[in-house]
Amino acid sequence: MAARHHTQFLDTLACSSDQSQWIFVVINNASTHHHLDSQMLQKWLLYKFVPLYLSVYSPELNPIQMLRKQAPIPLALIQDLGRE
Repeated sequence: MAARHHTQFLDTLACSSDQSQWIFVVINNASTHHHLDSQMLQKWLLYKFVPLYLSVYSPELNPIQMLRKQAPIPLALIQDLGRE
């Protein structure tokens, strides 16, 4: 079910994108992101819309991982403080 919603979301983005320029969408390697059929990809190329997958483990490309690395206090502690 999630894979279908993901594909529909990307298809909506592709069809509504500005076709005067290329759009590159960076996608992580969640299993729901790997169910794109070749016809869908061909359609998106006509819209100049290209999905790019991150490497299997790439924390240096993930903004959340960079934030966690530089946070002065653990993010879990911040979340716990917000619940009080």
